Amino acid sequence: MYKKIAVAVVLLFMIGLVFVPVSHASTVTVYVNKNTNDANVTYSSYTYIQVTKNGTSNMANLTFNFLAKYFDYNMTYYMNTTQFNRMFMHLNMHNVTVKYSNVTIMQQFKMLTDKSFIKYYNNSIAFNVTGIIKNNTINMSWRGLNGMKLPYTSMGSKTFGFHYNTANYSVFDQSLVKWHRYFNAANNYTVFTYNAGKTVNTYINTTFVNIHIVSDPSYKLIVPGDAKAVNANSIEIINNHTVSYTMYYIIAAVAVVAAIAGLVYYKRR
Repeated sequence: MYKKIAVAVVLLFMIGLVFVPVSHASTVTVYVNKNTNDANVTYSSYTYIQVTKNGTSNMANLTFNFLAKYFDYNMTYYMNTTQFNRMFMHLNMHNVTVKYSNVTIMQQFKMLTDKSFIKYYNNSIAFNVTGIIKNNTINMSWRGLNGMKLPYTSMGSKTFGFHYNTANYSVFDQSLVKWHRYFNAANNYTVFTYNAGKTVNTYINTTFVNIHIVSDPSYKLIVPGDAKAVNANSIEIINNHTVSYTMYYIIAAVAVVAAIAGLVYYKRR
């Protein structure tokens, strides 16, 4: 029953991601279930590229118009479990097995003014991993999804000298000992969080155009019971009494509200 609740929460969370207007925040949420030795994981990567024209010279106009035409398209790409799992094979190095997975990739172009536009890249990934707990110790060495390559997650252009992989989560390989830890005694779960901070990469800054790529990644790891990081990649569950799933219901409710709000937003557009 509890597992079904957790899965439902993930699905509701993903639905909320689809309908809520795009932003630049990136989050990863992991719900660990000790009873089934697995975890439900959601990666929500929101990154955008902004191009601004400088001046009114012919070269500035030509450069800006060319880039605007190059990026002016929207798309949604969905990958099912079978296709996606092939890209997770590298996780076997960490003794982790992917049980199911789904990914939705969205790109959205928005012209702000006649001198500026934004191209959003949104990756919504949900999957379940098993084999991560042994002797009350959780293996999180896979958390950065190192080596994973997804189609349509690269933004910019290698040809034009600016390129960024929006599915690159290696920033979260920071030692778990350095993550912020919070134990909720009332509901008996521990939350580990890591906020990498907002990053603005200036790839091109000329008299003609400016190009910035913006991301703001953060990670939330939720573990049943009282837990602590014992080394860079492992978390030990010190005490694991009956876990309250009130938190899951709250998150599910928030996801539903967000989805409804997103629908209203898009209907008004």
